[in-house]
Amino acid sequence: MRNVRSLREYSGSSFASRNSVVVAILLLYFCFLVAQVHGQVSVLTSRNDNGRTGANRNETLLTPVNVNSNNFGFLFSQSVDGYIVGQPLYLSNVWIPGAGSHNVVYVATLHDSVYAFDADGNAGSNTAPLWHANFTDPANGITTASGAFLPCPGVTGFPEAGIVSTPVIDANTGTIYVVAKTNENGTVAHHLYALDVATGQQKASILITATYTANSGKVITFNSLHQMNRPGLC
Repeated sequence: MRNVRSLREYSGSSFASRNSVVVAILLLYFCFLVAQVHGQVSVLTSRNDNGRTGANRNETLLTPVNVNSNNFGFLFSQSVDGYIVGQPLYLSNVWIPGAGSHNVVYVATLHDSVYAFDADGNAGSNTAPLWHANFTDPANGITTASGAFLPCPGVTGFPEAGIVSTPVIDANTGTIYVVAKTNENGTVAHHLYALDVATGQQKASILITATYTANSGKVITFNSLHQMNRPGLC
């Protein structure tokens, strides 16, 4: 099991994602993510905007003085089923059926899972995820892409490639979009899924296919076995 860890900033609360392999990358997000929660600024896409600036122009609290070991650091962790490569996302005041309003952190893993965790703590009912969606079905031959179905493992350094890219959230419709790579009885496929941010229920899914006609006239077909969705969705 992997861990998602939360941290608290000066006079407020926040979160960050940590994994033993990608911790160096995710540490870069710490100050950025912490700043979001205090001002209730949602993190809906990779690096905060489609320009990938990583900027929070509403930050008014964090300074080199108050970001220190006395009041800024890890608070708690949550377990997930695989490595985390994409950036965690954040949405405030999400109404979870049967559980009320929560500030939520969304985490996707290379094991083709999406988790919704309470961003402020893991005590009581928040010990478990608010919801968890997984796109594999081993009983019917649907697994993550691994082994022979991961032709370039040295590129990523990971044993499987499920959800690699950062998802994106449409706050207006309450939808989180995610691309998952799966091995379906020997055929590798990419699917785009639309999930409800409050429940994780699937709203829609589509198999990603494409063809391109080169100048030579040759038709090139999208091959999921050799492709990987790495950039964040927007």
